[in-house]
Amino acid sequence: MAILWKNKSLHLTEEHRFTVEGGYVEDALLVSGSGSDTQFGGLYYVKKSGWMGGAEVWCIDRLGSRGVDVSSDMVVRSIKAESHLIATIYGEKTARVVVSEKASNVHDMRILNGKIYAASTGTNEVLQLNEDGSIAKTWSFGSGKDSWHINGLDIWDGKLVACAFGKFDGDGAYEGKTKGAGLVFEVETQKDVWTGLSGPHTPRSDSKGNKYICDSGSNRLVINRSVSERVIEFPGAFPRGLAFGKNSVYVGLNYLSGQSGNCKIAVLDNSTFEKTSEIQLDIPEIYDLVATND
Repeated sequence: MAILWKNKSLHLTEEHRFTVEGGYVEDALLVSGSGSDTQFGGLYYVKKSGWMGGAEVWCIDRLGSRGVDVSSDMVVRSIKAESHLIATIYGEKTARVVVSEKASNVHDMRILNGKIYAASTGTNEVLQLNEDGSIAKTWSFGSGKDSWHINGLDIWDGKLVACAFGKFDGDGAYEGKTKGAGLVFEVETQKDVWTGLSGPHTPRSDSKGNKYICDSGSNRLVINRSVSERVIEFPGAFPRGLAFGKNSVYVGLNYLSGQSGNCKIAVLDNSTFEKTSEIQLDIPEIYDLVATND
């Protein structure tokens, strides 16, 4: 993929590269981490493993990052910022930084059906952006700042959906009330699509139309098939970030408050959902994962 962020990796020093021995990934991955009050986040590139195994990881930069997505000619990323939108949009020959005070605490950022969308968590809105970063369309929900904690976006059955911690009114009204209140809903109609969740993140749909959600507050990944529901438990971890590879499903595992250790990427077989490998990173948490075609 002839794109600027990839070209930048050619100039990385050895201290920005490390290998996870025993780890194996058959798909290249982009990984974003938002960081914490005491530790860096960043944007990472995990190279496809060679025949000898091992996973080589490149730290592209140390900017705290949330949503990241890739298309054939574009990479978008939201930078962690509480009071406004900061995003980077990389094209084949251009790169721009977008700043807007019309959004705040932006979590997810996606390229869906050729359009750029962002979850403006602080303003309870979903935004459609033009390629220059200007806002083309806005959908607003609830009242007060960050009352629903809208944080993830996807296309399900041809419709734009978002996940949230619950439908509440008032500044930060979701806090302390998230158990079982989380949901996935259609952005245009506000129709509930999936309810009974706890702190959900990363709604995704695979090539077969199966729906996935990281039910983070319940430490599990839930898969909603047409005839059944499958639950993958991750005891002690906060799952967030999900990507589909050729034969694997990649899940970001973040350790809950009070537990030591950095985050990991769990590699699951996409037919049995058994864990086949894991990749440990040197950041405290993963926000997003995306498999690339590199």
